[in-house]
Amino acid sequence: MQLKKITAIVGVFISISTLAGVIITFDKRWAHAEDLAKLEQRLDYKICIDRKNSIQDRLWKLEDRYGVFENMNQSTKEEYRELDQKKDELNCDQIVFVPSNFLKFS
Repeated sequence: MQLKKITAIVGVFISISTLAGVIITFDKRWAHAEDLAKLEQRLDYKICIDRKNSIQDRLWKLEDRYGVFENMNQSTKEEYRELDQKKDELNCDQIVFVPSNFLKFS
């Protein structure tokens, strides 16, 4: 009789441990909402910075080719002004990072 009780207790313990392990494994398998929000913000910031760097590179190429702004022809001046305005409009620093505990549900 004692052996059956011990066997049953060990079996229940193993079953609960296995179930807990499966739950933890599945929980870590998929991304959580907070992780996705952080990833999305980082990606938005990276895209913004890349766009700003691309515009700056184009401005530098125009400056290297034509020198000072006054030496540029009319269409190049318009392109330069347009690119400079786009660069100024990009406010990558305004991308707000959500704190890690902001999206946690209780």
